[in-house]
Amino acid sequence: MRLPLGWLSVFSPLEALGVTERRPQAEGVRRLVRTLDALGLVVEGIEAAPAPSSGIVAARVCAIHRIEGADRIRLVEVDDGAHVLRRVVCGAWNFEVDDVVPLALPGTTLPTGVRIEARSMRGVRSDGMLCSPLEAGLGSDTGGLALLPRSLEPGQSVAEALGLDDEVVVDLAVEPNRPDASGVRGIARDLAARLRAPFADLEGTLEGEQVDDVTVEPGTAERLVLASVTLDDLTLDPRIARWLALAGVRSVSPIVDATNAVMLETGQPSHAYDRARLGGGIVGVRSARSGERLVTLDGRERVLAGGELVIVDGEDVVVGLAGIMGGRDTEVGAQTREVLLEVAAFVRERIAQASRRSGLRTEASWRFERGVDPSVLEAVARRVGQVVGCRTVRRVAEAGELPAPRRIRLRTTAVLRLSGDPVVLEALRPGAGLERLGFGLEPEEDGYVVTVPPWRPDVEGAADVVEEALRQVGYDAVASASLVGPHRDGPNQRQRRERLVSRLLSDRGAFEAWSVTLVDPAVESLLGSDREPAVLRNPLRPEESVLRTTVLAGLLGALDRSLRRRVEPVRLFELGPVFWRLGGEVIERERLGLLVGASHDGGTEAGRWLSDICARIGVALDTVVLRLGQGGTGWPRLHPGRCARLEVDDEVVGVVGELHPAVFRAGGVNPRWRYGYLELDALWLWNATSQVELRAPEVHQASELDLSFEVPWDVAASELAARIDDVLGGLVRDVGIFDDFSHDGRRFLGFRLRLAAAEGPVSDEQLHDAIDAARRAGEALGARLRSAPTS
Repeated sequence: MRLPLGWLSVFSPLEALGVTERRPQAEGVRRLVRTLDALGLVVEGIEAAPAPSSGIVAARVCAIHRIEGADRIRLVEVDDGAHVLRRVVCGAWNFEVDDVVPLALPGTTLPTGVRIEARSMRGVRSDGMLCSPLEAGLGSDTGGLALLPRSLEPGQSVAEALGLDDEVVVDLAVEPNRPDASGVRGIARDLAARLRAPFADLEGTLEGEQVDDVTVEPGTAERLVLASVTLDDLTLDPRIARWLALAGVRSVSPIVDATNAVMLETGQPSHAYDRARLGGGIVGVRSARSGERLVTLDGRERVLAGGELVIVDGEDVVVGLAGIMGGRDTEVGAQTREVLLEVAAFVRERIAQASRRSGLRTEASWRFERGVDPSVLEAVARRVGQVVGCRTVRRVAEAGELPAPRRIRLRTTAVLRLSGDPVVLEALRPGAGLERLGFGLEPEEDGYVVTVPPWRPDVEGAADVVEEALRQVGYDAVASASLVGPHRDGPNQRQRRERLVSRLLSDRGAFEAWSVTLVDPAVESLLGSDREPAVLRNPLRPEESVLRTTVLAGLLGALDRSLRRRVEPVRLFELGPVFWRLGGEVIERERLGLLVGASHDGGTEAGRWLSDICARIGVALDTVVLRLGQGGTGWPRLHPGRCARLEVDDEVVGVVGELHPAVFRAGGVNPRWRYGYLELDALWLWNATSQVELRAPEVHQASELDLSFEVPWDVAASELAARIDDVLGGLVRDVGIFDDFSHDGRRFLGFRLRLAAAEGPVSDEQLHDAIDAARRAGEALGARLRSAPTS
């Protein structure tokens, strides 16, 4: 949010806030920026905006002449206070004789950076330039000249006559939990409370009695106020126009600019309708019916799904999306003579829902979604009229009642527990920080009853109140304390097994993949999982609109990237969540997926990895039944003749096999490799009964022994590891696989044995006996020992 600091003066004098000079380097400005940061309104940028040059003066139009041969420019004679008419060529057409307009004298540099000099156009000398609001530094409009109050004397400096000063614009980061800070009013209140400066809030009610009935469907708006504004020579307050331009808002028309300015000023949106174009001259609020149509101000025709909040006229015709955008058919235009002003406090959940459905997010919807102040609606309507010089803003209709204020019980013990420092109690004293913010405090025996002001819908509990108190006393005033957490006993079984599996797969040469859980619907369909996927209603990208039902979806993307970078063979694994819809609920489970590429049968290779995983973490495979065929509901589709499912107590806990041929055709996978796939239900893997033998801690340093075997293809690595473990008995503490490679059709496995003896260090004789025993164990399975280096 861009905030010109001068705008704060509407609610609190700048001098009282410590700002006496408006320059970014001025000490008062720097101190104010530090205060904003301390209040949680972080300043992300700051820039200077000098006042319009003194060379831009008020000039009265005395005559307008046609230029021969020119149909887009005219010669204008103006009185600039020098008692001699000045002749200026001008291309604008929105003014007439006796209007007062800004004139840039020769030698003047405009706020846009253009330097004005006398020059000839169509053979006519132009002695200066008549300025638009943008060129004069009065606003952002470039569609015509800026029309100044006719009371200004010719020759007066425009900046001096209108009270325009140098400005400093700060760029604030307003968080979603601070709806009150979405307007200058809330920011000024925070600053005034912290700096003990005066604060003058908006006040007043509308004139006249209610003359029309208004229909508001229950559950759509807490309050609705309709007011009538007559457009007779209305002009936007020049200071407001300049602040609006500095805030980055484009000028449209005086009344629309007024609604935008008051929205930035108070955080309360409002909307202006051409009353003559409204059926019955009135509007109401209801839910949309399916199929209703509306052409919004952006020119798009929208077909409503039903349920969105809409504004309807007296004939029940939809004329706007409530709180989001008005309709083109009732837009205020040049012919508008009377405006119906709608100021409402819509139910914020309904605005958020309609904004998502329509795909429209506006400055108004952003504020309504976070909550507005229902107590200020009439004052906002009066303020809109005030900034365009309308003396009378009349009430047309009003509906709804002010909700009862929220009351929060706040115990002193809870305040100290949440804040950690008794200094926070300073903000709870009478006349101190919280009361200056508008909170009511009723002392009780053990604390307070806090009444939350209507402009703070975000304050819902004791923690929110304590946070406000801390912001007022300042977080820097709170004493530091060491963070002491609860004692933890270390990782649980699931965490230990998860880390062990990750290390095992990484040690075997597999790379861990981290992929997003959102996938392309086409990819989800390709995998063949027949679970009902959970589909996002408003995805950021169509290619990421479905929550995956299998981790294979992410591994396929990693496989594609690996192959394009010529990384072969591929060994990838991922441990992550999968999702599916069951009735009205989304189920989430954790899965372990492994994708391997092999020059032979990839499915068999994946199966060997399954044996290694279970052997390493001590999970018994005795209870697991391997059945040929697809995995069934919720599991990825693999090659129909080269796949199997793993079952425990008739429940599928995993699948193993080769990827389906359709994957190869769709992805263009190199047929030189056959890609095996393994997917396991992590819940079963972490909770399966462990068969690991408990051993006494080792007293003496262990020895490591690396052995390399040439192994037949039909011998599982886990089988040979278990045989070696058996023959070595109590001498071996661990048998791990550190290498697995093939060459010329031959397969080689490397084992690392960890040996330790209870009576002392492992002797050379024990090492030689261990090597001999391992050799015999291998030979029993047809394996040949190649080498036996020791360490």
